[in-house]
Amino acid sequence: IALVIGLLQARASRLAPLLGSFNSILYGIIYIGFGLYANAANAFFVSFPMQLVTFLRWKKNAYKNSTRFRSLKPRQWALLIGVFLLCFLLVNFALSAAGSSYRLLDNSSTLLGLAIGVLTMFSFREYSWLMLPNGLLTIGLYTAMMLDDPAQVTYLIYAVQSFICIVKQFFCVRQLYREQKEEAL
Repeated sequence: IALVIGLLQARASRLAPLLGSFNSILYGIIYIGFGLYANAANAFFVSFPMQLVTFLRWKKNAYKNSTRFRSLKPRQWALLIGVFLLCFLLVNFALSAAGSSYRLLDNSSTLLGLAIGVLTMFSFREYSWLMLPNGLLTIGLYTAMMLDDPAQVTYLIYAVQSFICIVKQFFCVRQLYREQKEEAL
């Protein structure tokens, strides 16, 4: 399922969040087994509903097989960075208390993923920019996990494949945004 979602995301397709919403439930179950509690909570309580809402919003604002994108203003960037840093500190404290595995990578990838989800839901093109470092963080997380448990290699392979889709998506969103701006002129 995730491979198909990745291919749809590479084209910034509005079907990707629909399939992703249901796939996040499966990931939540897996994350619990690995002790990645922040990722598990994110999958169940944030990713699932957020991706479903994203699909509905993108469908309402359809452009080709995607959506109409917009861009963050400087104040919105500042707010995003401030909220991210505050949440990072709070979640890091909570994960420390819970004895979470791979706390720094777990926290960073979870919160960046949450920011990406919000930006995606509201069709801000910057989501595709932030997916690049998040993809690298995910590769780092699964590399660290694989060193402790070689069976994690399948997740690392998927993370690399996902990163390839993220790079393609980055360029696709740029192209769609450029087209939309030209049409608006």
